[in-house]
Amino acid sequence: MITSQHNIVWMAVAALLLFLLPLAVALFWKYRQSAKVSWQAILLGAAGFIVSARVLEVIPHAFCIILDNPVSQFINGHTWAYVLYGVTMAGLFEELGRYLIIGKVMKRNKTRENMVFYGIGHGGIEVWSVVLPVIMVYIAVSFSPDMQASAPEQILESAATFGGEMAALLVYERIVAMMVHVALTIVVAYSLFSSKKIHLFLAIALHMIFDIAPALYQRGVCSMAVCEICITLCVIPATLFAISLYKKMKVEPEPECQMNPNNN
Repeated sequence: MITSQHNIVWMAVAALLLFLLPLAVALFWKYRQSAKVSWQAILLGAAGFIVSARVLEVIPHAFCIILDNPVSQFINGHTWAYVLYGVTMAGLFEELGRYLIIGKVMKRNKTRENMVFYGIGHGGIEVWSVVLPVIMVYIAVSFSPDMQASAPEQILESAATFGGEMAALLVYERIVAMMVHVALTIVVAYSLFSSKKIHLFLAIALHMIFDIAPALYQRGVCSMAVCEICITLCVIPATLFAISLYKKMKVEPEPECQMNPNNN
């Protein structure tokens, strides 16, 4: 299939918007909360996604999805098993990663404003490391006859049919996904701020619910538009819930700001 100039323009627009999205959101929150947020939080959020989702989560995927064995054959051969496995792994690895990094690594700057920054970093690096590279591959294939000769048919078809609707859906999907990551970060952080472990398990369950529609889309069960509608319907109440928790969270004082008991 031949990629037209029209398709290439829309791919370039999508790539530019996806590149700018995390930067715009991060700069907006930094502007709004300049004295209350630290760039450390956004960097830890990005590192948390890379370690939990792109390194550690790949280990069980190698055995359960990629390598040819009875387990992978069963999971790949049954949509319900594929969806259940995928959402469970994503929920466990990403939310436990959030919990450990915020609780153990993020010693300083543990404020509710920085929890939002952490979520922006987590969702932003996902845009740059997962979605944006796919668009760049489409663009590269469109300009390279050699790559077209060896590229999988699915990539060629996606590049040849890429238009304004797909660009809009991808950008919208990433906006919603970043909202999800911010909301989940707040839920996980609340479990640490309040010492209520139930909120960690709630975050894992919410993550699993959010990922059901994308998993079904990967299996060809639903269209991307239906997938985004389902995620939107889920993210609205989750965001409202996260806002309510955000308002309850108290800022943890820094060690140097704590009162000395001898001064009483």
